[in-house]
Amino acid sequence: LITFFYLIVYKNISKKIRSLGLKTKIYNDQIGKYGYPSINDIKNTKIYGLEEMYFKYIKYFFKKDSNIRIIINSLTLIPKQIIDFLLIFGAITTLLIFLKIYGKIDNLLPILGAYIYAAAKIIPQANNIYASFSSIKNNLPAYDNIFLDLENSLIEHKNDIKNFSFKKNIMLKNISFGYPGRKKDQKREDVITNLNITISNNNHIGIFGKSGNGKSTLADIISGLIKPETGSIFFDEVEIKSESDYYNYRKQICYISQAPFLLNETLEKNIAFLEKNPDYVKLKDAAELSCCSDFINTLPNKFKTQVTNRLNFSGGQSQRISLARAFYLNRPISIFDECTSSLDNETEQKVVKNIFNYFKNKTLIFISHKIKNLEQCDEIYEFTSKGLVKNKWIKI
Repeated sequence: LITFFYLIVYKNISKKIRSLGLKTKIYNDQIGKYGYPSINDIKNTKIYGLEEMYFKYIKYFFKKDSNIRIIINSLTLIPKQIIDFLLIFGAITTLLIFLKIYGKIDNLLPILGAYIYAAAKIIPQANNIYASFSSIKNNLPAYDNIFLDLENSLIEHKNDIKNFSFKKNIMLKNISFGYPGRKKDQKREDVITNLNITISNNNHIGIFGKSGNGKSTLADIISGLIKPETGSIFFDEVEIKSESDYYNYRKQICYISQAPFLLNETLEKNIAFLEKNPDYVKLKDAAELSCCSDFINTLPNKFKTQVTNRLNFSGGQSQRISLARAFYLNRPISIFDECTSSLDNETEQKVVKNIFNYFKNKTLIFISHKIKNLEQCDEIYEFTSKGLVKNKWIKI
């Protein structure tokens, strides 16, 4: 009877459990899809203001996944509870019938044994249920605090929007920043010390220097990704202080780093950054300017091609896709940090020329170890042992 019961139950719910299992896989894939880049590429997540979008999607899929798991666990556990109940009920019913027929005192011992057996089966199950609810109740405050912190952070940004509009300049005054030593006995050494620079609106600034001198750190500070330990940043003479200031300030900036940042999405969404209805004229122009239209047009699905991971494209192709994003977004301030390092010389020169021509009326900060790439800059700075020095010896 027990075997027959489980076969009937399995036949009726196995397909349901399988379909629910497939749904949990889909939801987990979606959680990974948005959760991985939100943490692994935190720099770009903050630059492009994707925190709210990631939070919304991750919360939505977590809720869906949790609901499915509740149903699966219920379908898995309920049959056992029903069997336990039927076994105990059947045993007691049998004993009662036996007593009614024979009515002997010596039958009391088997009855007592039946109750002990029933208690041994029921009590652990009841304890498990209690422990499970206790565990859920115990963890709810931590869950609530995490999501409350995230929601409050997003609300703070929304309620304190200053709507920055770049008109004058960005000023870095007496900026210092250093990373802690990798070993316990190593002292912290400043990468940037007492740095001052003014970046005027519509100016093209070139920065070069040896690796490790602080070029990328400066780019991170200018873009608002890291806060200087001392000194101040002024945007149109307004000092950037609070998290909300930095959040709204970063909306003015497009930052293309040496490492390509690709989402697990289609090419069009990678370039247009998840716009629901991308402008295809802008998409094609951006692809043309970044010299990636040639290989995109050879793909069967073209802009609809799915990027599942970075192995889909070579380093140069990934870098050009990332560059296309800068042309598409066309923000007031664009920072390019060694963004052509994976390109061949011919393609690199085309892309660099397109960057300076396209952003001629925008503020541009171009970081490169190749002096030739900086020839079209209005001002050129070099990172030396003395810090950031305006270079007067390069003919522009």
